[in-house]
Amino acid sequence: MTEPKYQEVSIDEITVSEKRRPAQKAAVKTLAKSIQAIGLQHPIGLTKEFCLIHGRHRLEACKLLDRSTIPAMIHDLDDLRSKIAEIDENFLHNRLTAIQEAQALKLRKEMYLKLYPETKAGATLKKGQNSPQRQNVATGDEQESFAADTASKTGKNKRTVERAVKLAEGISDRVAVQLDGTKIADNKTQLAELTLLSEANQLKVLAHIAEGKSKTVKDAAGKLKVGPDPLAKCSQEFAAAVKREAIKISKEQIKTLVGLPEKKRKQAELDMMGGKSAGHAINPHRPPVKTVSAAEKEAIQAREQIKIWADTIGRWLGKNPSIDELRAKYPGKQGDHVVKSATQFYESLGKWQKVIK
Repeated sequence: MTEPKYQEVSIDEITVSEKRRPAQKAAVKTLAKSIQAIGLQHPIGLTKEFCLIHGRHRLEACKLLDRSTIPAMIHDLDDLRSKIAEIDENFLHNRLTAIQEAQALKLRKEMYLKLYPETKAGATLKKGQNSPQRQNVATGDEQESFAADTASKTGKNKRTVERAVKLAEGISDRVAVQLDGTKIADNKTQLAELTLLSEANQLKVLAHIAEGKSKTVKDAAGKLKVGPDPLAKCSQEFAAAVKREAIKISKEQIKTLVGLPEKKRKQAELDMMGGKSAGHAINPHRPPVKTVSAAEKEAIQAREQIKIWADTIGRWLGKNPSIDELRAKYPGKQGDHVVKSATQFYESLGKWQKVIK
């Protein structure tokens, strides 16, 4: 993909689709004051034809300031579109194995999301929205999701597309090379079983089959005594982050995560990759756990002890009774017990009160 190029562009040459939402006047005025004070901090985005991709308010603010040019990043979107078209053409005119199809669809998705980032699952929601706004930033048209667009271009249904991408995400390029020319490469059931294993175990299983010691992935995994990768159901990006310890998550939390419904699991993965702790990402409605220092714990315990003793002594005689008053009210063995307990309480009270302070 060609990297965007920086360029000062004449504002008069920039076109804005009529289908785009108008800029908010108040926001434009505020931005204009900021640009006048500190300059434009972020260039706008344009196609090679100088059609606006992003930065409508920045553009209008510069117009308000009577500027003739504006800094812009020029994106060669045609480069991505041509590669996507090449993949679509390949699907229509060539016989691909199941793994080749899956890898091609995965690549198509990566390019499609670069071209239309607003269609990505988990895109930021605006207030009042139930789903991300899928608008083509260059034309203003409503943009289809990757799966819907791919289905219409290749003749496959959306679910098939989604499954194929998931399949490719579970098999690395290194493993795909080993699959080339094998029967498993065109067997979706065998490929799906392979994705449940870690990359290292996938290679072991394939080597075992290549040596003629097993015929299926399941049989080879059983003989080699290699189990499913606990992160197999998770996205490739998330699994990689966990393995390099960029995301802290326990084995028990992984079990809970993979047991969630797919939609909730994906959202939890996005939340963790965005910085949320594993506990709160997996169970977002759980109240936050307050960190308590050792001194605070000691103070809490002291308060609890005072309350327990005060309640007990209050039942015996009333508020803050003296030892003599207690002995007078409770003679005999009962009195000895009460006096002993009250004495211990008064001896401890000073220490507890110091802890609280």
